[in-house]
Amino acid sequence: MRQVYRRSGERTKRRSGVSLMEMVVSMLIAFIILLGVGSVLVHQQMAWNRMYSRVHDGPIADGYVSKMSFDAVVRKSSLSVRSPEVGAEGDDLNVFYYSDWSSVEPDRYARFYDFGGALFVDHGALGSDGSLLEAGRTERLADDVASVGFSVIGPCVEMVLELDDGVDGVTVVCSATRHNE
Repeated sequence: MRQVYRRSGERTKRRSGVSLMEMVVSMLIAFIILLGVGSVLVHQQMAWNRMYSRVHDGPIADGYVSKMSFDAVVRKSSLSVRSPEVGAEGDDLNVFYYSDWSSVEPDRYARFYDFGGALFVDHGALGSDGSLLEAGRTERLADDVASVGFSVIGPCVEMVLELDDGVDGVTVVCSATRHNE
């Protein structure tokens, strides 16, 4: 936009543009908007990190690992040859399974039990007389075990596992069906 002004008999051209005050005000508004957006992004990232660590650490992750291990072992176990054995108080379980597809009888065992507030599973071989030999491998499945209970109902084996670390608590109920004859 060009305007022509007369000053003391001369013609001058005024150039259009932004004044320094307008520039400062617009930069201040942009800074406030960016500060607000940045604050929201930082809080969202912190919330996401809290939720991620809550899901992938502690009782929830331990419950998931315990469920997957329990399910994998029980599905390989014998349906008709040898039934699972639940301890007198229902807090330990022996499951008998086949080491590979060519086995005629169950030749391996897994023993799930609570010891010192942690859930363990021992894997070992069965003797020729069906006795449990020394465990070849022990896995720690979960910490902060409040209680664990096992039961056998027909072809199904159930585990009720309560985990509590003082901050988060979770109850995992898992039932798996024995499939192998």
